[in-house]
Amino acid sequence: MNLLCGLVLALNAVPLVFQQIQLEQRRSKAADSLGHFEGIASADSPDVWHILLDRYAATDTLKTRYGFDNRPFVDALRKRGFAVQDQAFSNYQRTSHSVASTMNGRLLDPMVPHIKSQPDDWVPIYRVMRHGSAVKLFNRMGYRTIFAGSWWEPTRFSADADESIVIRAVPQLARLVIAQSAAGFWTQGMRVPYLDGRGDQCFRANEKFRRLRALAQDPDRKQVFAHFLVPHPPFVLNADGSCRSLATAAKAPRNENYLAQVQFANRELVRLVDAILAGPRPAVIVIHSDEGPWPRPYVGNEHGLGTDPVPVPWHRLDKEQLGEKMGVLLAVRDPSGRAPQTMPTSPVQIYPAILKDHFGSRRPVPSSRHYVFRSDAELYQFDEVSSKLRAPE
Repeated sequence: MNLLCGLVLALNAVPLVFQQIQLEQRRSKAADSLGHFEGIASADSPDVWHILLDRYAATDTLKTRYGFDNRPFVDALRKRGFAVQDQAFSNYQRTSHSVASTMNGRLLDPMVPHIKSQPDDWVPIYRVMRHGSAVKLFNRMGYRTIFAGSWWEPTRFSADADESIVIRAVPQLARLVIAQSAAGFWTQGMRVPYLDGRGDQCFRANEKFRRLRALAQDPDRKQVFAHFLVPHPPFVLNADGSCRSLATAAKAPRNENYLAQVQFANRELVRLVDAILAGPRPAVIVIHSDEGPWPRPYVGNEHGLGTDPVPVPWHRLDKEQLGEKMGVLLAVRDPSGRAPQTMPTSPVQIYPAILKDHFGSRRPVPSSRHYVFRSDAELYQFDEVSSKLRAPE
């Protein structure tokens, strides 16, 4: 009986292993299809600070949809030498695709032929996010690379960076086990480290800004990438940085919850920029968002970690909804304090522009085009929405 069972196991296992090998080959080809950055650093090459704020809305979205005037913050950036795009859009509507294209300086079309047989496979997207060409290039150029991630698994850490700033972030499986356990149920809201997702998120945002301000005084030549899940839900922060309880967030209007985190981010960003400018190294500073907030009626639950998305017919959204989701903040400061010679107009152009201006790259800057993928079951079916986003009112 053991031999017969072993035979049955082998008959099932061999095709599965063969299938997995083929799948990994396709994934590798998809990831490699985006190519690599090129550049040369010198003793005078600047630091690069790349600050990504998840779901930070465009200025016009904040005004028209949230009734909030963000011009004082934009003016504060401009006074510090930033060039700010008045109307910028993400290249893709979700963090995964948007950050993958940003960190590799390429639109994701080359991946499609290699993975079209597995249209719902997230793995290639997550891999090119975490193992982006930007970090690898700065490693090769002798920079100290620092990756300051979030609790979300694809940006929790980077094995490619010299250092990952990990603050109360646990592996995804462990986090899910805690959240679904009796211990997790009884300890939520009690501020027990690693067992209170909302409390940890509040602490993480404040602590990460503090550590980055300290890092700004380091004399090492460095490239820093920091992914903040702010003003991304869950809404755990008040404008002054104190923690917002679930009860308070549940009672407050969505706009109030969201804007409190925008105001917190604005204050902390100005403090961080001032620390970088006071530091010992000249720096390119990029502040941008990967996507905007979710438009109604597709908001979902925004009070728990990772629970907000709902199915959305992305390619059928009207201009207003699409603009809210894809309108982003995009600000760049050149070390000279003047406007960058090559100013990116969308996130995919950020690293190609920096490398062209400061690291001798001859790689062409990609065009600013804007896409939505159809659904979670069609991750590589892209519909271009550039004309819809830029259509006159």
